[in-house]
Amino acid sequence: MALNRWIMNLALMGLTSIPLGAKEKAPKTAYGFVNFETCVSNSLRGRREREMVEKQKTEMEKILKDLEVQLNETHKKRSDQDYLDALSPQAIDDLNQTYQNQIEDIKKAQSQYYQVLQQAQGRMYNVIHTEIKKASERVAKDRNLDTILQSEAAFFSTNDLDVTEHVVKEMDKIFAQESK
Repeated sequence: MALNRWIMNLALMGLTSIPLGAKEKAPKTAYGFVNFETCVSNSLRGRREREMVEKQKTEMEKILKDLEVQLNETHKKRSDQDYLDALSPQAIDDLNQTYQNQIEDIKKAQSQYYQVLQQAQGRMYNVIHTEIKKASERVAKDRNLDTILQSEAAFFSTNDLDVTEHVVKEMDKIFAQESK
């Protein structure tokens, strides 16, 4: 009986020393992180895309400013009693209608401004995102990385995992090739 107990204890000790998941360990995955905003601000493509958005923004702002100047002129006329006294009732009605139309034109232009700006920024995001993806694939291959993630997805990572500088350089190479 004591011999059986001793054999059982020995067997249990042997079983507990074997790891439960005696499977192969998964190979360690090599990661890298890229900062999207840095790619936008430091890459040639990002600079070009931002310039295009700014150009559209400036053009739309000029249109809005011109409409506001016209509205202000009409408002001054509507506020000038001497001017109004010199007009016929039909001309005053036309002036008021012009004023209302100008207000509507400004509202439409503002709405269009925000829509165009939003579309331009969305297009810029998509173009740069696609280029970061291409550049990241090349960097991952060159640096033997399995995955490159957007740095904003991580709460913390060490600086040695940041491959943003390499991705920006690769983006600039891609941009130069496409610009030829």
